[in-house]
Amino acid sequence: MSSKLRRRKPRPKGELARMLIAKANESLSVARVYFELKRYDGAVPSVYYAVHAGMRAVLRTLGSNAMMPASVIRSFKSDVIERGLVARKFEPIIIRLLKRRDELEEGDFFTASRSEARTSIAEGVELVNVSDSLVARLLIKRMKNRGRIASD
Repeated sequence: MSSKLRRRKPRPKGELARMLIAKANESLSVARVYFELKRYDGAVPSVYYAVHAGMRAVLRTLGSNAMMPASVIRSFKSDVIERGLVARKFEPIIIRLLKRRDELEEGDFFTASRSEARTSIAEGVELVNVSDSLVARLLIKRMKNRGRIASD
């Protein structure tokens, strides 16, 4: 067996963005399973991962390769929220989810409540849906600009 890793062909921005949205929805499904099993400490971080994937999908569509949590949040704030592409109400939600993910995954002193998990899942669903819609709009705009589809 060869220990060499094969390098993947670069994927078009739109394809990678769609894959990230699918990953976000999968993470939301995992969060719901944790919630149903009353494993709230697992649900909240899963919501964060869903939101992170959704933010990365939008950023990738805009041309950013940000991957690490701090750079994704910083880029999402400056390139998406501050440009008015999504509502400002999402910024504190994103920051809170990252903080709670860190607390729940790295410490033994924090737990998530049923109420917190339920709220986090609802917020995550909303942000992933907004990200999905924004990715679709950006991809359609790009295709119109390139003349691949007719303008209205």
